[in-house]
Amino acid sequence: MERKISACWLGLAMAIVLIAAASFAATEEVVPGLTVVRGAVNGACIERNGRRLIVYGDPSGKWSAAGARARSAWRQYQGDPSGSP
Repeated sequence: MERKISACWLGLAMAIVLIAAASFAATEEVVPGLTVVRGAVNGACIERNGRRLIVYGDPSGKWSAAGARARSAWRQYQGDPSGSP
């Protein structure tokens, strides 16, 4: 019985670690001016001449000040409250 409980706790600990690791967004600059953030919903930021365009989303929360946001038609149809199109 004690062995089953230990295995259960080990499994629970591993699940918590995996969930925590998945919640952190990984940022990668693909080319100068194009940054991709990987997360539950991937996002991209295009910067040129001091202006910024955020494509689809920002799972990291770093790009709060953007000149424009591009969203899919599906998110607009769903009444997405995350800013103007």
